[in-house]
Amino acid sequence: MRCATTVGVVAEQVHCDILPSQGFKIRCQSLEESRYQNLVNSQVTSPFSQLEAYACGIVWGCSGLYALYFNPHPLDKRLCMPEYLRRRWPQLSATAPLAPLEQGNLPTIREVLPPSAHGTLILSGTPFQQRVWRALLDIPDGETRTYAALASHIGHPHAYRAVANAVAANPLVGLVPCHRVLPHRGGVGGFRYGTAFKRRLLEREGVLPEQKGTP
Repeated sequence: MRCATTVGVVAEQVHCDILPSQGFKIRCQSLEESRYQNLVNSQVTSPFSQLEAYACGIVWGCSGLYALYFNPHPLDKRLCMPEYLRRRWPQLSATAPLAPLEQGNLPTIREVLPPSAHGTLILSGTPFQQRVWRALLDIPDGETRTYAALASHIGHPHAYRAVANAVAANPLVGLVPCHRVLPHRGGVGGFRYGTAFKRRLLEREGVLPEQKGTP
């Protein structure tokens, strides 16, 4: 599958760094299969530095990019892979915390990825998670969806809690735009890297969440 959907004003910085201008390929891979891949955990220059997300890491293999994660606290440049990713890929569970480095000394994502991985995002998860993540890619720039609307979009209107869990498990933050999903009651809702950071992402995309809303 080739996805031509852009990923927002902020995520365009990532897009320009690692992906071809005509879009990017999406490959799905089961969790079991991904756990047998030779994956690497690398610290890179953060494409979100303008939003004070300085410490950035990627998980990648020869076939594509598996995860993009970061620490939105600019004063903490020591970056460790989040626990939810270590559980996802136990072969990386013994990876030592990445050394604290100055932002200017880190390589870019493009410099780290081999040519075979450029332009490809790997959606590694359960079939249900993959279905939700694909639905996230269908949300256009400048728009948002509620969890209930996303659940209806994938044909499971009563599974909004399961959808919320799948959204929270998204390993490609910023590229698969989980930040565009909001609670029906209004506000920005939760976010793995903090609600303030989620709000900045939405503001940079021209989306200002209302305080109240409907599913």
